[in-house]
Amino acid sequence: MQARTIHRKISCLRSFTKYCTRENLLINDFMVEIETPKINNKLPVYMTLPELQQLFRFLDSNKGRLSKRNNVMFKLLASTGMRRSELVNITWGQLDFSNNTIRVTM
Repeated sequence: MQARTIHRKISCLRSFTKYCTRENLLINDFMVEIETPKINNKLPVYMTLPELQQLFRFLDSNKGRLSKRNNVMFKLLASTGMRRSELVNITWGQLDFSNNTIRVTM
């Protein structure tokens, strides 16, 4: 079993025993002294500039039905730092074509 899974299960049991203690279903919280394993946080993997340039060249040369949409979406993600969830939740009301801006809210 991986450390992240064990950490999650111990955390769940801790919450449950804390609840049981608070509701007087347990006399003492036996999970207090149990240690959780260290978990390594994965760092995000970023595309390099040459990889981005190659992606943009491909998107510019693609003439498919959704090519313009894909091009705009990837360029917004790469150039603004916008989250994927912010991008997919953009509505027409957030677009200001007169000022060429997008109001991003989460």
